[in-house]
Amino acid sequence: MNLILVKHRLSSCLPSQLIAVARDAEGNVVDSTRVQIPRVLDYLYTRNESDADEAQLGVKYSDGSVTASVWAPTAQSVNVKVYNKARQLQSTAPMTLDSATGIWQYTGEQAGLDRQFYRYELTVYHPLTQNIEVVETTDPYSISLSTNGRFTQFVNLDDADLKPSGWDGHTVLKRRATRKTSLFMKAIFVTLVFLMRVRALKTVANIWPLPNQIRCLCSIYSHYRMRGSLISICCPLTISPPYAKTKKAV
Repeated sequence: MNLILVKHRLSSCLPSQLIAVARDAEGNVVDSTRVQIPRVLDYLYTRNESDADEAQLGVKYSDGSVTASVWAPTAQSVNVKVYNKARQLQSTAPMTLDSATGIWQYTGEQAGLDRQFYRYELTVYHPLTQNIEVVETTDPYSISLSTNGRFTQFVNLDDADLKPSGWDGHTVLKRRATRKTSLFMKAIFVTLVFLMRVRALKTVANIWPLPNQIRCLCSIYSHYRMRGSLISICCPLTISPPYAKTKKAV
């Protein structure tokens, strides 16, 4: 079968529920299972050059217009909802799908969109509910968000009023990497900021080797029945990938 035809058929099936069915010689269904699609998405949209993983996503300003782009190949439709500074809905516009990349785009005039806020409204099949759902979300490629991150803002980081004083003339120093600096970087500490509900944090603590100070805080908050509270914890950890065999805390 023609590879282009196969790709087109796969792309058209992804926004729906996919079930693999096994039949016997008489055509009777003997078994079925859901299809896991992550690798299919990678094959269709990221295996070539100049496809989804090379595209510029998020907001792009160009020649008096603003383009919002979001990768959502499993969505049946995507709308962009524009809000004013008071977070009042001003307009809802459909986005256009590029079937070759799975990217949805909307382009509008800069004069009407700049510094306004927006959210995406998606119609998509949800595997947990097994239904077609209409959901809203901020832009996953946001560079500016409203309070509590509920709305994404159209902003151009090249605007003069968004740059710190002397930004354009700032000289970035470059140092040649040496063995000493490499060893230093390996020993550097990072601060992980946890902002989550205590109940969720306790669950993480039970399955992840978190430092003792966090476990202690979990116990204290649980003792005082504050499981619904939000806490922020700064925890210094040595750099190591999540799949590492060991993780040391300081």
